[in-house]
Amino acid sequence: MMLDAILILGKELRRDPARAHRELRARSAAAAAAARAVATDPWIVTLEAPLAGQDQAGSRLVLENLRLLGVPDEQVIRMTQTRSTREEAVWFQRLARRHSWRRLMVITSAYHLARAGLIFHEHFSGAVRVRAPEAFYAVASAQEQDWIQGGVPTEETMRREGQAELLLAGAARVIRWLPASIRWKMEIAAGALLRASTP
Repeated sequence: MMLDAILILGKELRRDPARAHRELRARSAAAAAAARAVATDPWIVTLEAPLAGQDQAGSRLVLENLRLLGVPDEQVIRMTQTRSTREEAVWFQRLARRHSWRRLMVITSAYHLARAGLIFHEHFSGAVRVRAPEAFYAVASAQEQDWIQGGVPTEETMRREGQAELLLAGAARVIRWLPASIRWKMEIAAGALLRASTP
């Protein structure tokens, strides 16, 4: 498998900070393992802004995780721009165009795969793979395996987060008749409203 870039999706920290930290560690570990398993030295990208009620951005935590795993800073693109999955897709698309990336991967938790896949395929016409951290367990180091295992969602998490994902998907279906650019702006505005960036 060849990759140009790997995006680690952010995770809101407010509702369950301990679980969010575990999930971000798992996503970071999976990205490090995936990057090492291919011959192309792909960029690892993290985009999440500091959100309301959080003392730091998820992208900062991801960068710290990657450093602990030995990923050099020069291989990481860290920005603090996004507050929703849609906004992450828009920014990742901009970066892909700027850098002429063609082979892309997105890493998120299992409960988020279906909706994230739909969103990213709207922006990349199927040229992006969306995977859960567990998909990289076999190629991970012992520390990475430990982090991946620690971030596996429990049945209760899958149920609770699955309900939230269904609500968000339902809201997106309500406005699907609108032109894509308008829908995307509306989703980004809603994400900004719900999770306003901290100053």
